[in-house]
Amino acid sequence: MESNGRIRYIGKTIDSLSRRFQGHLINARSGKRNHRCNWMRSLLKQGITPSIIQIGEVEGDGCREEIAWIKYFRDEGVDLVNATDGGEGTLGFSPSIKTRKKMSLTRKRQLRSLKLRKKIGKASRKWQAINGGTRKGSHPSLATRLKMSDGHKRWLKAHGGHIPIETRRKMKKGIKKMLAKLGGHLPEERQKQIKETTKNWWAEHGGHHSLKTRDKMSNSRNKWIAKHGGHLSKKTCKRMQEACIKKWAAQGGHLPEVTCGKIRNTLKEWYKNHTNPFKGRHHSEKALKKMGAASKEAWRIRKLKSAEAAHG
Repeated sequence: MESNGRIRYIGKTIDSLSRRFQGHLINARSGKRNHRCNWMRSLLKQGITPSIIQIGEVEGDGCREEIAWIKYFRDEGVDLVNATDGGEGTLGFSPSIKTRKKMSLTRKRQLRSLKLRKKIGKASRKWQAINGGTRKGSHPSLATRLKMSDGHKRWLKAHGGHIPIETRRKMKKGIKKMLAKLGGHLPEERQKQIKETTKNWWAEHGGHHSLKTRDKMSNSRNKWIAKHGGHLSKKTCKRMQEACIKKWAAQGGHLPEVTCGKIRNTLKEWYKNHTNPFKGRHHSEKALKKMGAASKEAWRIRKLKSAEAAHG
């Protein structure tokens, strides 16, 4: 409080008022930089010593009451020097972009000493020895994951709903470095984990993407194709072809009947709303030979399977 009775700071303490006040004075005189200490130093330079008074006593930690008093005085138009909205932690405190940049630079300059790194390594090895040697299986709780999700959504909202190009480039570089260390691809165990997670996700979401998601994927794909000259590159086409051949081989050389039915229905719906793009066009002789050979091979495999089923 100032000498004219004007309140400038609200706080809580479990110590005596004089001890709490002396702590604030020591911080101000030692050159600590925050709004409260700057205000106290400005008064001390003028030869004015601020004072402290007790508003009331409460049961518990007093966080709720501190928040309520700060809100009340701010609503009344009092210019408080409190950096936050009260309570424990930094509730309501939002550093400026300039301050954040300074904090980032300071953190980057702080190089850990060899002694500290050895200490961290020792503690990490101790933790691994207690928890079975690895961090595998240690997942954040549901509450933590929800907080992380909310934070991610807020971050995306602040950046226009999508990850900035610069950030995406950094992520891409990071993934490339990680893959380079792992020999160009993820370990088989990690690939199995990803497959399992994907299967579980599909099971939870009815086995397919929503119409909204499909529209987004389609628009994104169209934009990508338009950006790359209106068609996929030869390298991409080859990779897609190899992936299809592998998938077909795993499924016995042909698509499942359910998938074929889905494709037929999709084509029927598409032709209802669009003119036939292949009308008046003809395949080349080379393409016709390939299609004929593929058809014969598919029928051969199907006959063999039918024969095996009949004998079995």
